[in-house]
Amino acid sequence: MSHPQDPYRPPPGMGPPPGGTGGHPAPPPGYGPPPGPGYGAPTGGYPSMGGPPGAYPPGGMPPAMPPPRKGNSGIVLLIVVVSVVLVLVVGVVGAFLWFGSRGGDSALARYEGTWDGELVQYDASGVPMGTWSANISVAGDRVQAGEYGLSGGGDDGACTWDVANVVATESRLTFSYTVTGDPDCADNGEVTLAPAGQDAMATTVTNIMGSGEESVSEGTLHRE
Repeated sequence: MSHPQDPYRPPPGMGPPPGGTGGHPAPPPGYGPPPGPGYGAPTGGYPSMGGPPGAYPPGGMPPAMPPPRKGNSGIVLLIVVVSVVLVLVVGVVGAFLWFGSRGGDSALARYEGTWDGELVQYDASGVPMGTWSANISVAGDRVQAGEYGLSGGGDDGACTWDVANVVATESRLTFSYTVTGDPDCADNGEVTLAPAGQDAMATTVTNIMGSGEESVSEGTLHRE
């Protein structure tokens, strides 16, 4: 006598394979989660506000710092340096020209006083032409001068010099002069005075005569 078939028993051919344990069949090789820790939350949990150092703030990674701007500080510095150098150069040159034309009060003090004496004039060949006298006065930063007593000249040969280009050093005093509207005197000249003992100045005056020839006058002036 046969028993009725169990309605919950699978028909023949259905069910686990021989030796199986039932349930779902095993996945084929290569499928399934990778070895190691399973999926889920990262180790240490998700970062949040007030989280551990290194956690990103809400909203994700902060924007990268912009590259440094290429300013004009180098050009500005170069302009400043060049300007300062130019100011210094102009100042030094200006001071040199100013004190050179005035002679410098400290150097002129060595020649302070009135100097007078006779000079012998020579032509371009060194032949004496005559004599005349010079009078030179130094007071502060002013130099005044003139000539008189030209032998053979009319009206005593007196002329006033317009002095310019005064340069004074410890060893000599030099200046140039011009004479306007007096036929008894040379129109221009170059003067050099050098100390020659106490209260004495060796003096040389160089002139260009009306003929175009150069003449030189030499002598010693004494302090009055």
